[in-house]
Amino acid sequence: MSRRVMLASAKPARLLRKVTQVEAVRGDDAQWWDRLPVYTLTFADPGERMPCRIECGDVVKIVVPNHKPKSYSMSRQGDGEFDITYKYYPGGKCSGYLESLSIGDEIQCFAKGGKRRNDGGTHIGMVAFGVGITEVLPVAAAQLTHSDVRKVKLIWATKTWGDCFWLDELERLKKEHGERFEVVHVLSREDKDGCRRGRVTPELLKVEFDEAWGVGTTVDRANVRLLSIGTKAMMRDFNDMVYADLDYKYAANRLLED
Repeated sequence: MSRRVMLASAKPARLLRKVTQVEAVRGDDAQWWDRLPVYTLTFADPGERMPCRIECGDVVKIVVPNHKPKSYSMSRQGDGEFDITYKYYPGGKCSGYLESLSIGDEIQCFAKGGKRRNDGGTHIGMVAFGVGITEVLPVAAAQLTHSDVRKVKLIWATKTWGDCFWLDELERLKKEHGERFEVVHVLSREDKDGCRRGRVTPELLKVEFDEAWGVGTTVDRANVRLLSIGTKAMMRDFNDMVYADLDYKYAANRLLED
């Protein structure tokens, strides 16, 4: 579908609510931010339910004035409304546009998707880099509804504990699904009990996925499915780690297929 056709399919969605998920923290230098804010915006469906399958990572394309459309994950789909959760980057063209909206304002948007679940996985390994949790967590929750899925492990990599949000929802899923759902927090700039310190590396993924599950012994490698969400560079690094260093196969082991 051409860009012109996609833009022609855009429809108005009115902003209903704005909720702060992470408070901004300024650094000692006025130009420096120790922590960037994260917000959830709730929009009314544009006349009909947005055709997004959040369980497959479909996105909402927002038409940013004088800029190309920007993809945002739909973090919740409710009755007659939907959420977009985003991190605000000072000076950012797209997040700045969302930041400028007031309650009652309308955006132009359309859905974009097409991915499908790669069936057959019993052990699902996911990595969310920062605000990538907004796409990963709905997909994780959907995987837990499949009776053939035995384990879902979510590794969430952030700078500090203060960058984390949706902790109540994570606890709810852990309580509901018990040992089937596990969350591992990886903090790059803070030591905290119960969290790993550092970054996502091949060694960490091998320990948390392969060794924890017994891949190659009690669990067939063909039954593992993998997903990461973050910046393009972060996802490329993840793919190098799992499909080169850990010898998984992209076609066979990716969780979502195009």
